[in-house]
Amino acid sequence: MNHSNIVQYKAAWLEIDAPAKPLPESMDDNEDVSPQNGESTDCINHKCCCSNTFTDDNHEDSTDFEINFEHSVSGAASTNSHRNYIRALNKRSSVSECGKIICKPNLKEIEKLKVLHQSKIKWATLYIQMSLCHSALKQWLEKRNAVSDLDKAVVHIHSQMIRTNTINQILIQLLKGLEYIHSKGIVHHDIKPSNIFIQIEASGFLIQLGDFGLACPLQSVHHSLAFGTKLYAAPEQLAGKCNPKSDMYSVGIVLFELAEDFRTDMERVQRITELRKGVLPPSLLVSHPEFAKVIKKLVVKDPDVRPDTTTLLTALRSSESEQIEQLKLQLAEKEEEILNLKELLKAHGIQSS
Repeated sequence: MNHSNIVQYKAAWLEIDAPAKPLPESMDDNEDVSPQNGESTDCINHKCCCSNTFTDDNHEDSTDFEINFEHSVSGAASTNSHRNYIRALNKRSSVSECGKIICKPNLKEIEKLKVLHQSKIKWATLYIQMSLCHSALKQWLEKRNAVSDLDKAVVHIHSQMIRTNTINQILIQLLKGLEYIHSKGIVHHDIKPSNIFIQIEASGFLIQLGDFGLACPLQSVHHSLAFGTKLYAAPEQLAGKCNPKSDMYSVGIVLFELAEDFRTDMERVQRITELRKGVLPPSLLVSHPEFAKVIKKLVVKDPDVRPDTTTLLTALRSSESEQIEQLKLQLAEKEEEILNLKELLKAHGIQSS
């Protein structure tokens, strides 16, 4: 995925943890397993060609490396692995398809393979490299809520206007990222402040959606279990359904956190729980009536009634345009009032500066 409002994931790799049974010193990784002096170059070519025979079996899985979760290896799996190991060794001493040359397997290599086979790898660690983000929205909200008195904030002139504009920009950028993944047929399933990241830029800030651990292809089937974060997940998501409108429900909860202040985490949980029951606090209706309307539309129980990303973005842009036009009208009225006052001063012989 490539979008400015989606966190970029650069690479991913597995690192095998140390085996439960360490290798003997005589079998370390630095030991030479190259052909002996008596072997010909054809034998080396045979080894390369014979490597294909390890997986050329349509009846059973002959993969010589597999990843299992801890405690998931059964006796049958161990037996199959042993059979595959013996089959591989037999094939190594068989006639090569490419060279038609019989080559005896290297004894040191066989011993090393035996030790590796006996060593039980309990687990592997998956590493994912992502682009650097300065902070998550969760930390940003915690810092903002820590300033309980707006008069103590660094910027307190027109603080309500600045706050409204900031919330609006965060919401629009979040919806743009969500619109993109929905267009790709992906449902996120875990939208919450800790999965929304903030990049500080010279021109302002950039909002990016990340952590796609619970994301799945767009579908309408039932899952066996509920998934997601209970406080943010939509009712149908908790019932095991996959629907892009579930992400919109979570956006409504996030918008509620952006618009409201919480002194404690317990208060935040209680207020969100009430919101999930359809109860909007009166303070929100007074301080941010425009956001209260959007939240009310997003947290309805019926997903078909909720707006999608495109519809909501269009409404927000339209509302933003209307606000700009209203500000322009107010500015024109102020300018006209100033001109009238200047004319009044001039009529009384007072020169205005």
